Amino acid sequence: MANVATYMSQKVIITFGSHKVSGTADGSFVAVEQSGDGVTKTVGAYGDVQRSVSPDTTSSVTLTLLWNSPTNAWLRNKLKQDRANGSGLFPVLITDLVGGTKFTAEEAWVVKEPTLTYDLTAQNVEWTVETGQSEVIN
Repeated sequence: MANVATYMSQKVIITFGSHKVSGTADGSFVAVEQSGDGVTKTVGAYGDVQRSVSPDTTSSVTLTLLWNSPTNAWLRNKLKQDRANGSGLFPVLITDLVGGTKFTAEEAWVVKEPTLTYDLTAQNVEWTVETGQSEVIN
């Protein structure tokens, strides 16, 4: 008998410190990409293989928000704090309440102001958040 799995975007909860992210865009609203190389291989002249394990478990989180999302102001404030005195760090937790997958990082920061696009209709705003050491838990 086949197993049926369910995914519900509204059950993916994103928190930055005590701030619950809201006003996410339609479509891909959050993406997490590992920064390090993971496990790489090198093959020698005679076919010998060696593996190298990267200690880099940092990640890059791309968050796509609606133009009027309150999270835009929260992220902008964190960036201002960081530029003023280095106090813009915050933890990240992304939890899929249905599927059970979690992404966590104890320290993260906003990279820079997002590109602002003005058009006839409100456009999405894309933020990049970098993390210290991070982990995906299944």
